[in-house]
Amino acid sequence: MEKITPNMDFMDMMMVMSEGNPGALTVLMQILQDDPVVGFVRILTLDHFDIRGPKVWQLWKDCSGQDKKRFYNTIEAIKHGAFSEEEVRTNLGLAYSIPFLDASVSVEDYAKDGEELEPYGDEWNNYIQACRAIFEPKLKKTKKEYEDMGFKF
Repeated sequence: MEKITPNMDFMDMMMVMSEGNPGALTVLMQILQDDPVVGFVRILTLDHFDIRGPKVWQLWKDCSGQDKKRFYNTIEAIKHGAFSEEEVRTNLGLAYSIPFLDASVSVEDYAKDGEELEPYGDEWNNYIQACRAIFEPKLKKTKKEYEDMGFKF
């Protein structure tokens, strides 16, 4: 699997990251369009965790419900170690990925006085723990079901 290298130009980077998947390319372009500097860091995070091509699309569609705020929070959660590399790899290896940050857990319930929830501090940690309490059993159950059908992770 090819990774981004310092000598790549923009088009090469986008081709590596999208793996020719049009949905992934659309998502990656949106990330950069929203904020080029932060977007570049987000793309490097995806690259680091081997989230490319269809996995970018799964993270956007399945895991985030095409909600930009939840998508960006999911990337931050992955970047800051809220989910292990094995959990990320396993979840994005499923035919339909489980949301890392479940929509039933409201970010607003954990943010102070209507502020944005930043991926640092007690509020963020409490939010992540609430999401993990939903994610972990779902992933275990789904993984077992796949293994029972003969799939390996």
